[in-house]
Amino acid sequence: MRIAGRTRPVVFAVMTEKDKLKVSALIKRPLLLVAIAGALQLAACVPVAQQAGTPDELEAAETNLVAVGIPTNELSAELLHNLLVAEIAYFRNDVLTSLEIFEKLAFETRDPRIAETVSLRAISHRQFDVASNTSDLWVELRPQSATAWYANAVSQVATQRYDRAVEGFRQTLKLSTEPEESTIQNIGRTLSSNLTPELAYDLFARVIEDNSESLYGRLQLIELAIAAEKDGALIDSLVEDGFAMDPNSDDLAAVSFSLSLGRGKVEAALEFVERFLTRHPNSDKLRHSYAAYLADQGYYREAVKQYEIIADAESMYMLGTLHEQANYPDLSRDKFLEFHTLQPNNQHVLVSLAELAMDQENYEEASNWISRISSRNLAFSRFLLTAKYIAGTRSVAEAVDLLQEYPVENNQQRIRIILIIEGLYRENSQFQQALSVLESALNEFPANTTLLIAKSYTAAELNMIDQVEAAVNAVLAQQPENPLALNALGYTLIDQTDRLEEGTRYIERALEQKPNDPYILDSMGWAHFKQGEYDLAIELLEVALSRRDDPVMAAHLGEVYWIVGRTQKARRIWERARKKTPDSEILTETIERLTGQ
Repeated sequence: MRIAGRTRPVVFAVMTEKDKLKVSALIKRPLLLVAIAGALQLAACVPVAQQAGTPDELEAAETNLVAVGIPTNELSAELLHNLLVAEIAYFRNDVLTSLEIFEKLAFETRDPRIAETVSLRAISHRQFDVASNTSDLWVELRPQSATAWYANAVSQVATQRYDRAVEGFRQTLKLSTEPEESTIQNIGRTLSSNLTPELAYDLFARVIEDNSESLYGRLQLIELAIAAEKDGALIDSLVEDGFAMDPNSDDLAAVSFSLSLGRGKVEAALEFVERFLTRHPNSDKLRHSYAAYLADQGYYREAVKQYEIIADAESMYMLGTLHEQANYPDLSRDKFLEFHTLQPNNQHVLVSLAELAMDQENYEEASNWISRISSRNLAFSRFLLTAKYIAGTRSVAEAVDLLQEYPVENNQQRIRIILIIEGLYRENSQFQQALSVLESALNEFPANTTLLIAKSYTAAELNMIDQVEAAVNAVLAQQPENPLALNALGYTLIDQTDRLEEGTRYIERALEQKPNDPYILDSMGWAHFKQGEYDLAIELLEVALSRRDDPVMAAHLGEVYWIVGRTQKARRIWERARKKTPDSEILTETIERLTGQ
């Protein structure tokens, strides 16, 4: 074999015929094939004396290898044997034995590639003492490798050698050819996920001392300062320093906006957004933060407008979600499909599309989306969708049997299945069965607020006021201002009893927590109607219906208009809702009761 520069050696070159036969016999065993391949690859890290080539060629090749820091050890039968044993141990999950052998080989051969292999494997298996030793060797042999320094720094963090970790991260920043932003973010994540927030902040501040003009470094430092709950004045000074570096920074603007919201300075935050976006309309990160705030606060139309301006993949997904929450399934489907076009490998959107198709009883389409969900992380979601599909196309009983047989991995999955079963019964007006499911579940999880609130809804359908009150009071004992619980009890009292003032007070408390929630606005509007305050009722019910196209809200608003004599307006609201949800019981009952039709 001729040698020209760096070549991969022939691993059998210095082996006897007997050795060759032994290795050949091993290779015939399928269990060891992967381990053998790995060992041979590592063996290629150890150059050997070749049997071909002129003396000048051999000398030039050896000089080249030495120049790049590769030792010229002979690949002996013993060395190959040790590599095989280590690799076989690794693939048999005897990690400690494998790492022990590899660590010894790394120092014996002083080959940086073996040092790299054992360092990375040791880190991945959290054997940080080994990783610290071998990554020390790695950076000694490859001092210009940013990867070596980063692995070394990670190991030093884990073994609490913080001064050395800081030096390792500094060298990583100095040598890395990756974008500065991603390198800094990786360092920040490593520190924040392994150390206390306070220590992570302190060490990162030391890491970037020599990069004081780095905007990305400043941004990461601000994030760590917030996590460490540093003094507000310190955080503000860091933000100011960042804006001094770049007054047009979209990242800093998004951070500044979030900080103001977190401190309760909502008016100042919104004024800042308006000013900054006027000057920099393409600041997508700030606009994303602003749109998310609007969506969280229930400003549906305003949030939609902001996401439509951005029009990236994330915005498409958020628009699909917002339209779904506002009960515009066709718009939601369009946006989810746009997102799917932009990110065809993202499977979370398949779950959303399947849910939408199921809600519209388009089971053929739902089946298509479900069949394309292959991610192991979404296996449970796929199972739940399959159960709902069976309920819609065959029977609720069959779906319930399937759900009850699922081998749950944790209580979270168990509770989700319970809620799905309860929901299937409730959607089919089997309210007593739904209530029985919840009562049984609450024997197992008596303090679970989600189950208690679900029970209050189902009990309300059965006009069991005492059960509603008991369930809500159990929630309020744990979470005195839970808006869902307050609204559930308040609406039940005003709708099904003469306790109007008491019910209204509960809704007012809920509205304080979520002032733009369409369900709570509808409840408050209905409370005003029940008390004869028709103008206030119309105002609130109009807002509620504009934020969620819901047949119950349409029934309520139409009834108020009918009572005040605006019958044509009422009919238009009802007709529009009826076209969309012709099977709505409350809508049908309201129209028949008031019009006789």
